Amino acid sequence: MELTLSRIAKAVGGRLSGYDCIVTSVSTDSRDIPKGCLFICLEGEKFDGHDFVSQAAQNGAA
Repeated sequence: MELTLSRIAKAVGGRLSGYDCIVTSVSTDSRDIPKGCLFICLEGEKFDGHDFVSQAAQNGAA
């Protein structure tokens, strides 16, 4: 079974608003995002992953 953005969205009760693609891996580190990787934003005391979404997208995030 291929893991796609649409399947992930459906599994978590969300909806896909952009293009669908196959997810090849998952990461919380925007500096190390291979093409097709799903970037998960985490909020912490020092950093908010949402601040790094653009960087992850530029690096090829799904």
